Order: sequence, then structure tokens, then C-alpha cells
Amino acid sequence: MRTASLFRLLSPNCRGVKLLHQLSTAIHPRGNGLFGLGIHRPQCFVDRAADARHRCQSLIAQILASPADASVVQLMDDMSDELCRTYDAAEACRNIHMDQEWKRAATKACVDLGAYIAEVNNHSGIYSKLSSAMSNYQHTANSTQAFSAESSSSEKGSIVWSRALDTHDASSSSSSSSTDCAGHGLGSSAPQQPFACTHTNTQPPQLLSDRQLRAFCPETVMVGIQLKLDMEKAGIHLPLERQARMQELMNASHHFAAKFNAALVDPGQLGTVSITQPSSGVVASSSSSSSSGSSGSGRWRERMSTLSGFSSSSSSSGSTRRLPLDGSTVGGVLAQEPDARVRQLVFEAAGKSPASNVELLEQIILARSEMASLVGCDSYSRYKAWGASLAQDPEAIHAFLLQLAQEVKPIADGELKSLQAIKDRQPSEALSGHGIQGAHTVKPWDVDYLMTQARNAAGGAGMNRLLRGYTHLPVVLKGFAKIMEQLFGLALTISPAPSTEAWAPGVLKCEAALSDGSSVGTVFLDLCSRPGKFPGAVTFPIRCGRQLSNGEYQAPIMALLADFGHGHGPLQLTMRELRTLVHELGHCCHNLLSRTKYQHLWGTRCAQDMVEVPSHLWEHFVADPRTLRLMARHHQTDDPLPLDLCNKQVFSYRKMFSGLELQQQVLLSLVDQAYHGPRASEAVQQGTGLAWERVVEPHTSLPTVSGEWARGYPLLI
Repeated sequence: MRTASLFRLLSPNCRGVKLLHQLSTAIHPRGNGLFGLGIHRPQCFVDRAADARHRCQSLIAQILASPADASVVQLMDDMSDELCRTYDAAEACRNIHMDQEWKRAATKACVDLGAYIAEVNNHSGIYSKLSSAMSNYQHTANSTQAFSAESSSSEKGSIVWSRALDTHDASSSSSSSSTDCAGHGLGSSAPQQPFACTHTNTQPPQLLSDRQLRAFCPETVMVGIQLKLDMEKAGIHLPLERQARMQELMNASHHFAAKFNAALVDPGQLGTVSITQPSSGVVASSSSSSSSGSSGSGRWRERMSTLSGFSSSSSSSGSTRRLPLDGSTVGGVLAQEPDARVRQLVFEAAGKSPASNVELLEQIILARSEMASLVGCDSYSRYKAWGASLAQDPEAIHAFLLQLAQEVKPIADGELKSLQAIKDRQPSEALSGHGIQGAHTVKPWDVDYLMTQARNAAGGAGMNRLLRGYTHLPVVLKGFAKIMEQLFGLALTISPAPSTEAWAPGVLKCEAALSDGSSVGTVFLDLCSRPGKFPGAVTFPIRCGRQLSNGEYQAPIMALLADFGHGHGPLQLTMRELRTLVHELGHCCHNLLSRTKYQHLWGTRCAQDMVEVPSHLWEHFVADPRTLRLMARHHQTDDPLPLDLCNKQVFSYRKMFSGLELQQQVLLSLVDQAYHGPRASEAVQQGTGLAWERVVEPHTSLPTVSGEWARGYPLLI
């Protein structure tokens, strides 16, 4: 009942949470600190980083003094958790906090801890102890013949996982004679270990006691293997000079990537585009021709003025409108502006912004390529995939993408023909780009607009207007909570975050619990649009889940960010925004429902190509009328979205143009592989824009347009 009342209170306007935010300051003058972690002032991040280093020094001493058994894995995970609890919170803060002082302090904590983490990753004593522990486990498991038919289930697990360790070590030894990864072709029966480790144990492996052997449960073995591999990927086996160079490159890659992402939300670097309407005519008209220039001008000004950051000026020669080139504004123009000349201007301007990101991308590519070569990999793609991907072999990944591109192209071609038919029915003076041969064919800047037109047509007249009352954020969240309760017995309580725990007005706090009331974690929801916000939708881990030594479970904390609800008034989601929100909530539920002994395997800390599976599964809640109607309910009457409208939305947003959308994702993946493949340096030398064109052109259904398009895609880094 309390939650329902709260949702009614929030429903008029998400931005009205500012009042609750201020009231909570009076109720909680000190509160629990940022993220509920007792971080009350910026300096706390710096202090916590120093404290974490001090505690880790004690843990290192324990590791070095401990027997070479499963306790080493536990102590290393303890140390990893100690560092991550401070680093992850600081990383989130420096990306999402509105206050620059908080950002600076969090950044300093990240830099300080990053340098310390590099020291730990190259600590030969820790690596030697871990190697001995895993070697002792393997030797004991292989030598103990008694663990057969009469063994316990846990002991059977030990035997099974010893075989996994055998495979890992065999691949390590097979690659020790050569540091060249180029020979690992598509025909290999299994991926090869690319890291040639020169560290060897001076002591022969020792037999463990029965108790020590039982401590190596399957999860312990997995974490031990992964921790050892992580240290090898950081260059623990390299000579000291090359270790130092490896660390320089890792720091540079992280630094350049942070600057790349920062540029995407910096208005000064993004810039603006000027769109001029001559006094003698109408540059941007509605799709139907107008007999009056003044009425067209009025409609154009009205359209432009609804966009965030819009500014205007007038002179005798006409009116000039300046639009910011942030992602939301560009996306709004491309999806809604009827005049192709305006869309083309905005599209091309966005392709040149931010200018600094071209050089940053090149520096990232070169740094990562050298990192890979230092540890004996022919590419960063191979370096990154090993131990972190189900496929592991970049050649297999590339072959899969090529096959998928080939199979999706006929579908995308057919969808493009339907968009061409829509464009053919539009007035040519409003839908022709300037300076392009064959301007009446569908161009990249036409696609989103024509898709919007097609989906509106499929939904029927007035579809958008009819939907408006059914996608208010509080109602959507209430419906999602009901789905989670019915499916998993997960109770979600959503309320305004206390001001001391939040980093901006409007942040919500979702507390998750099981039916018995036990907490399973917290998700902060920062969904309202604001200037300078982190681009796109993303979930930041703040504290990982893990089993504690006292038997309790460390409940995770995370922050979900999205940039919804541009403009003024109540926050109502579009269907695309609803799908994005549910996708990210899928990541959050993956984390909340994960129960692991070690934080190293918790939730989304799994194989890279597995991590998106739950979130894509969650998207089906928007594609199935049974669950969509639980979330899409009228904010005043609580009536579900009418079934006919629901079916039309499912069709238009899930099935229409799925080929073109999938093709776009495949092309970005191929570009990513090219930038980080064996010929990465060539991509930089010829220009990342030209490399993009050469990868995309054979597989795209759309005409290619020259430009440095990668500068605007943070997922490529």
C-alpha cells in the first residue's frame, strides 16, 4: 500500500521528485552517505582508497604466509572485493555525479587504486603462491584414485574440475615454446593459451589433505584459474621493463577511453549545428505541402523548439536555428524531422563530432594492439577473448559474424525496399538530400524517420497519442515489480533515494528482497534526462555480491542510468525507451539473483558473450502482451493497454525492421573486430573512417557515407 501511494505521488512529474529530494534532506540530515555506503563528502573516496590499500597489504601478508591451498583463492577474492568496493563506487561516481568536486575526488581515488591494482597484478609472490596452490590441487586430484564411484558429490566435482585445470595447463605448456598466436586458426580443435609464462615453481607440487582437497569446490577451481590468467594477462611473466611498459599501456588505454566517453557528454566538444531557413522559403516543412510559407515557418519553429538545447536568431535573410549535437537531440531530429535536408545536415554534423575522439580512438587501438603483442597475442581481440568469452577464438567470432551478416542481408534488403516505398510517396522537395547522387533513394539519415512513419502507420492513426497515458514511469516500474514477484518471488520496493545517498535530483532507490524479507540487493534508478548526463543506458556495479565468512551474503548495490523523458512534463516512456529500460533491468536482476561464493564470478562478471543473454531475455517482457500489459497501464484508471494496441505495438517495435536493426549490430561488431584485430595498426594508418567503410560496405543494405563514424560509439572502446 505504501508503495502504491508513493507511485501516485510520483506519477504527475518525475521532476517533482526534487521536492521529495529536498524533504528527505530534512528527514535524513546525514543519512547513509552516497550509494548508502557512508560516503558523506568527496574526500571520503580518497580516504577509502588509502584504507583499502592498507587492508590489502595485510591480506597480501596473509597470502604469502598461508599454505598453498584453497585459502589462497579465498584471500585473493577478499582482496579483490576490498579494492572493488572502493574502486567501483568511485568509478560510478566520477561518471554520474553532478558535482565536479565529487567527480574530481572519485577520479583521484580511481587513479590511486588503479596504480595499486597494477602492483598487485604484478606481485610475483602472490602469483607464485597461487600457482603452487593450483598445482597442488591438480597434482592431488590426479594422484588420488580413491575418488571414483564411491566419492562424494563434492569430490566428484573436484575430479571433473581437475580435468578443466588439466586442459588449461596443457594449453599453457603447448604455447610456452612460442609467443606467436598467429597460428591459432579456425580449424583448431580448441583455443590455445596465448600467454607464455616464464614463472616456474621451485618446489614440486605437494599432496593436499582430504580436507584441503574438499575445499576446492568447482567454483574455487574456476576462480583460481581465472585469477591466475588475469595476472598473466597483466604481464606477470614478462621481464621487468616489459611489465612496466604493459602497465603504461593499460593506464593509457583506460585514460583515453575515459576521455572518449567524457567528450560524448561535453557540450563544448560536441558542438552545435546551424540550420537556416531562408526568408523566401521553408527549409523544413511538414510531409504535406503547404500553400503558405508563414504557416510552414511556424510549424518548423515549433518542431525545433521542442528539442533540448534549441536556440534561435533572426535576420532579414531568414531564421537560424542552432541544435546541440548530443545523442538525444540528434536521435530526435533523425526520427521526427520530415525534411531530409535538415536530417542530412544534422547527420553529417554529428559524424564530425566530437573532433577529439578520432585521435583518442586511434591511441586506444594502438595501445591495445601493443598490449596484446607484449603477452604474445597477434591481436587485442585474442587477448580480450581468452578466458573472458565463450568463443575464445577471434577467428571463430569473425566467421560467425560474417555468416550472420550474409544471412541477415536479404532480410534487411527487403525491409529497405519497404522504406523506399514510403519515401517514394513523400514530396520530393521535402525528402531529397543535397549534393548526393540519386538523392531520392533511402539514405542513412532517412532510416529512423521512415521507420517511425512505418511504425505509426502500422499502429494506426493517433497511436502515439493513445499510448501516452500508459507508459508513465512510476506505473511501468510498478508493473515490472509485479512481474518479478510473480516469476521469482522477488519483492521490489521503490522510493525516492535519500538526498545523502543520491548524486542528482530524481534518483529512485529500488530495494529487492525475497518473500521472507531477506535483502538481495539495491538498485539506484537515475532515469530522467539532464544536461551533461552519461550517454546511453548503462548499469554500474557499486558493490558485488559474495558469500561472507560469517555465513551471511553481501547484498549487491548497483546504479542504472538512462536518459529518458526529454523536454518538460511527466516522464512518459516511448516504446523504445521501455525496451531499453527493461533490458537494463535484466542486467540488474541477473546481479540481484546471482548467488556466488566469490565476487569474482558474481552476476554480470561472466563471459562477455553470455552477459547479454538475461537482458535480451528480459526484453521479451515488452514483446509479450501478457507481460507488456502489466507494465503499460493507464496512470489514472489503471486499465491495461488495450489488447489491439498492445498487439500492434509488439508487432511494430519487435518485428518490424528487425533485419535492419540486427544488421547494424553485426556491422558494428565487425568494425570492432577490425579495429582490434591483427591488422589494427593498418586501420589507424589508413584512417579509422576508411577502415569502417571497407568493413561495412560489402555487408550493408544502405549506401555508405564517408566519415569518422566510430567517434560516436562508446561501445567500440
